Amino acid sequence: MEKFNIEPSVIENFHTPSPLKQLITAYRICQQSMSSSDSNFEAEDIKELGKKDTRLIISEIDMGHTSPLEHIDFSFTIKCSRVTQLQLVRHRISSFSAESARACKVEEFFVPTTKNLEATLIYKDIANVCQKAYEQLLIIGEKKENARYILPTSMMSEIIYKTNLRSLRNAIGERTCRYAQNEIKFIFNKIKMIVMKVQPIFMYKVEKCYTCPNQCSGN
Repeated sequence: MEKFNIEPSVIENFHTPSPLKQLITAYRICQQSMSSSDSNFEAEDIKELGKKDTRLIISEIDMGHTSPLEHIDFSFTIKCSRVTQLQLVRHRISSFSAESARACKVEEFFVPTTKNLEATLIYKDIANVCQKAYEQLLIIGEKKENARYILPTSMMSEIIYKTNLRSLRNAIGERTCRYAQNEIKFIFNKIKMIVMKVQPIFMYKVEKCYTCPNQCSGN
């Protein structure tokens, strides 16, 4: 196993079955307009939106009416540094289940992307020193739950992240901003692509630049 990583990983675990049907139903019930839907509700899973339903979802998101998005959930397994996990768990409303360094042995470390070769060597040297000390503590009988105190926040571990689409859109907007840190930006760009494949309209105007006063273009 490679000890050092420069790239985190993202795997989708699941999403709400028939998510478009859930979303259209939520918006239509809010307006008592189910009879106006022009998507194929006879199908088990709606793959294509009708023109009326497309306009409805777009106009509601434009107006900021996004509570119906909470009826759609996504779950991902993310492998990243503890630095990024601490940023990730700030997002509400979400559920998290993280790999425990109290029970699991730490063997991988994240190295930030940098053009500074000297900095890269320092990151790796410090991680090596910490891991050697960690291993020595385990050899002399210390428990993992105590030995982990000397590990750097670059330690890699997995975390399950489950959230609803409304909260996920907020997180994607914040974490794909050009000012976001590279590791978490990479993760949420991956998540964005995964959600886009499920249904492109879920990512309509998700970028923070639509609401940010800095009006930055691109990442």
